[in-house]
Amino acid sequence: MKKFMNTVLVILFMALFSISLQSCGQFKDFLTNYKGSLVSPTAGDMIYLESAGDTFLFGKPSGSHNIQATLTYNFLISRYEISNKAFGEFVHDGGYTNQSYWTTDGWNYINSIELPWPNWWLDLVTTPEQPVVGLSWYEAVAFTQWLSIKEGWPVSYDSDGRIIDIFNDGYRLPTEVEWEYAASKGDPTATERIYAWGNSWNCGNAVCRVPPCDNYVSYLQSIGSKSPAGDTPRGLSDMGGNASEMVSDTYQDPIPNILPLVNHYNYDPEELNIIHRGGGWKGNSAGVFETSHREYITKRDRWKSHVGFRIVRTYPIQ
Repeated sequence: MKKFMNTVLVILFMALFSISLQSCGQFKDFLTNYKGSLVSPTAGDMIYLESAGDTFLFGKPSGSHNIQATLTYNFLISRYEISNKAFGEFVHDGGYTNQSYWTTDGWNYINSIELPWPNWWLDLVTTPEQPVVGLSWYEAVAFTQWLSIKEGWPVSYDSDGRIIDIFNDGYRLPTEVEWEYAASKGDPTATERIYAWGNSWNCGNAVCRVPPCDNYVSYLQSIGSKSPAGDTPRGLSDMGGNASEMVSDTYQDPIPNILPLVNHYNYDPEELNIIHRGGGWKGNSAGVFETSHREYITKRDRWKSHVGFRIVRTYPIQ
């Protein structure tokens, strides 16, 4: 009887093992072929960009930098800019009181001003679907660290604010190259675009102050308010207009024309200026919304009503 039971158990184990292998294989096939969006409970849809091995002209068409750049990995990028509602989860979860989320400089700075939420927060919380603005780069980085821990991913930044490993799959701000790739191309089969939606300017596709659309906007609008006309072909919203978006890179000009420019990321902990991309609702000329346009603010600047952020995550399929 005992021998019989042992035989049954072995058969059951082998059957379960076989089913497990098939399930894992099917799951891997699903992930490998996945071209849609994944979802963060806080940030919403994350759009998969199959960028590994793709090359594009970083800075095209009219930027001061016009350099061949290559990414060797795929990544996910949030469909929308981070909203007041999403950032509110960080605020209410003790984000401003937990040092583990912050860079050293960020923690010292936020404690020096003793304001445990973004500027104008009491006004902004009444507009939960608008992009969060009035916050420093330090606060945006702390949000990504918190979100990584909350969802079970490794954190992406060290105590100086440098990305620990570009292949780490935790949440972070995009690099400048990742941001421009997503805005101007976003797919190996695509050609680069002047604007997020295409090559022709249309002020109606962006939350902006460019005539004749300047009569229709005086401030931020809800995320996705210009969808689908203002979206990229891959479905990314507001990459031109609404809030300009901070990235992980500190300011560098000119960007070194070193070929090949592979997985380019520039961060100097001594540099106080950080890049932001994509224009913003205050933009009053078409050039501000070109995918190559770049500006900078200081890491401590939390008084800009037109600067926010979106997030990325290196995708674990390479």
